[in-house]
Formats: sequence, structure tokens, C-alpha cells
Amino acid sequence: VNTKDHTVTLTVSGMSAIFNTLRLVRKIKPIGKIVVFGFPYLDTLKIMNREEWNSEGCIFLGFGDNGDIDKLTDLLKDSNSTISAVFTEFPSNPLLNSHDLPRLSALAKEYDFILVVDDTISSFANVNLINSEGQVDVICSSLTKVFSGIGDAMAGSMVINPNSRYFESFRYILASNDLYIPPLANEDLIVLERNSREYIKRLYNTNANALELANRLKSDSRVQNIYYPGINPNKDLYKSLLRSNDRCGYGCLLSFVLKDNTKIKLFYDSLLVNKGPSLGTEFTLVCPYTLLAHYNELDWAEQFGVSRHIVRVSVGEENIEDIWLRFNNALDVISSTS
Repeated sequence: VNTKDHTVTLTVSGMSAIFNTLRLVRKIKPIGKIVVFGFPYLDTLKIMNREEWNSEGCIFLGFGDNGDIDKLTDLLKDSNSTISAVFTEFPSNPLLNSHDLPRLSALAKEYDFILVVDDTISSFANVNLINSEGQVDVICSSLTKVFSGIGDAMAGSMVINPNSRYFESFRYILASNDLYIPPLANEDLIVLERNSREYIKRLYNTNANALELANRLKSDSRVQNIYYPGINPNKDLYKSLLRSNDRCGYGCLLSFVLKDNTKIKLFYDSLLVNKGPSLGTEFTLVCPYTLLAHYNELDWAEQFGVSRHIVRVSVGEENIEDIWLRFNNALDVISSTS
């Protein structure tokens, strides 16, 4: 992140970072609604909609596009509406959209709201959200994912931007006894530190593998839609916030939808990789994301372009030819079945 130790607070999980950032926001700005911008990981929106934690209410702008930024601008201009904070992801999960952080950052300064970004999927060694045009007030990360990369430890972090106009207020509250944040257990810290020694290598390797797999799936006639920050229409928004290292990239996560969704179960069962709902591991991990995260609200999710048939892939560090062979074999199975 290229910031000082005193700006970082470790939490027991990524969602704990989101939850405690909400608590922090409410200490500084108790009045005003929270905006969730773009379609997020499900628990983020669920937390913001809980009245006992966010009594002022939540506004959901689920597309996260320019139209939603215009809606947000109209809300900010409305004298009868108060916005205390905007929570968003960069990029979003599972559609991997790169929201216009420079524009959101400019609105945050103009209308004095707190901008919080979950960078779990892009990861802080890939993108600069501290001192760029897209600078934010708080960065929340799930360190369980690519930072740890093994799947055997849970942790999260809250990083306070030292350039934020709220920095001193954040520091004062976090240093006081007014906001207790459960600490990580010593055993988890030991495992997390050990796993993190391979973080940069793991990140760069999965950057490269994911981009290659995304391009191959994009050119395959059996795939209807592919979602990846490096090939999405708004990729320039992501690219503008990339760090300068040549191996920095678009992260390990991609999603896609088959052209023939009647064969999705056969494809999934034929795909010989690890299956599970996490991401950022050194090994490739696949899940039917929408079915797992939104099983009881599939129609609602599809209103925002999140197909119930999405296959989400966390691309690992294996040889890319081996990864592709496994995906291509599964695609061949559905091609040969009438």
C-alpha cells in the first residue's frame, strides 16, 4: 500500500473490515444514508441494510455505471438528502466492473462524504488507491484471499489514507476505546505472515494466468460472455490506477457464461479443478457464484446483469497450459453431448 504502519488496522476477516469501517463512518458521520455503489459481494449490502447497524438506511446503485454516478450526483445535490459514505468495490464481484473511482473521489471531496473501497479482487500491490486520481478515504481488504493465498487463515485490513481529510478523525477514534475491533489471534498472525512472503510472486503469476485464460475463453465460440477487468469495456478505468511495475495486472478473478446454459451442470462437473467459494489461492478454484451467493434471490441478481449461470474462476499459479487443458476438455465434453 506504500503507507505507514499506523494507518493499517488488522481485522479477523475481510467482512469484519467492512463492518468496522461502517462503525467508524458512523462515529464521524452519524447522520446520512450509506450508498452501496455497484453490485457487491452479498454480505456488504446485507450489512448496510441491517437497521441495527445502519439506522439511517442504505441506497443501492447496483449497476455502478455512469448512469448510477449521475443518480448519485442528483442525490448529493438534493438538499433533502444526506449521504455520509459510499462503499464500493474495485473491481466488483462477480462482474469485475471497474467503477469510475476518479469521478467518485471528486464527488466525495465536493460533497464531503467518505469513500470506502474494497480492493480485495484487484489487490493493493496492483492498484494505487492512496495517492492517485482515484484516491479513497479507506481501503478494505480481505487478506484471506491472495495476500494469504493458501486458504488456511482468515484476516482483513482497514487502511486509512493519510491524504484523507478525515485522517486525524479516523486515527483518534481508532486509538481510543470508543471503537473496539477484535484483534487477530497470535496463531493466525503467524500463519498470515508466513503465507504473505509469497504474496507478490503469487499476485504477479495469477495476474498473468488470469489474463491469458480470459483471452482464450473470450475467443472460444462456446462462451457467451466473459468478465475480466483486463478485457471489460471499462478496462481503461482500471488501467489508469495500475502501479508502474510491468507485472502489475488485473487480478486473479474472472467470470463467464456459456453459450448453452442447459449444459452448465455438465460443464461444471467435467471441469477437473478445485471447487469452492473463496478466491486468491495459489491453486485454481471455481464456483457457481450466483447459485451460492444469491440462491434465494436469483431473479433480483439478474436485474443487475448477474446471471444465475455464471461460473466464477479464481485462477491459480499452475502452468497456464495445464489450466487451459482442463477448461478446454470440459468445453469439449459439452460440445460432444447433444
